[in-house]
Amino acid sequence: MHDPASGPSLTRRQFIGKNILVAASAIGAPTLAAGLALADSPTTNPSGALPESALESLMFEHGLIERLLLIYDKSAAMLDQGRQLPAGLLADAGDLIQKFIHDYHEKLEEEHLFPRFVTAHREGDLLDTLKAQHNAGRELTKQIKRLTQGATDGAAHDGKQLAQLLRSAGTMYFPHCARENAILFPAVLDLVLEYEYKRLADVFGELRTKAIGDKGRKKISDQIAQLEERLGIGDLAEFTAKA
Repeated sequence: MHDPASGPSLTRRQFIGKNILVAASAIGAPTLAAGLALADSPTTNPSGALPESALESLMFEHGLIERLLLIYDKSAAMLDQGRQLPAGLLADAGDLIQKFIHDYHEKLEEEHLFPRFVTAHREGDLLDTLKAQHNAGRELTKQIKRLTQGATDGAAHDGKQLAQLLRSAGTMYFPHCARENAILFPAVLDLVLEYEYKRLADVFGELRTKAIGDKGRKKISDQIAQLEERLGIGDLAEFTAKA
């Protein structure tokens, strides 16, 4: 960790810039200007050079969760209209939600994030609600999988009930993710020391690899994209508001 007595710590970009200034004193201002431009250019950071932090990891995963919820939302709208869904789409989406959300992401939060708040006596009411919603989400997934089981032709056993369950998932999880992003996750920085926070990212990475495999998040992102294409919501521009 940084020793406060040695002065304020430098960000990575500040460190690079400082060393460019030292080197440029011997080679002239034109080279200095070029060096500063290079240090500021995103193209100079090779892939993976900047490690992902623990909170960045969680918020990125929320983005994937929200894309799955949009698949549920579009499916519910189609069912309301009496339209048949692409064959096996909801079964595939349900499997991803079970594997990625319930068996990995929520479990990680409950075992490695929530206990820190319990120990610190912080956000007790919020934690109770989040845990209750995790349980409710698992029950929703069970019911959705039951209604879609064996519906390989895209038809549902009870389209009206299924549409209601799909909408309920979005109604709960969109504000759930928003509260975690805006309230819970930022508060983690108040509860851990710098070395603990860095270690937390390593722990998350190890758990992620164990749960969904090496580069598992990228694979899941690709699977979600395929589901979006099958459902006709793969183009972000389709969601642009029209005045």
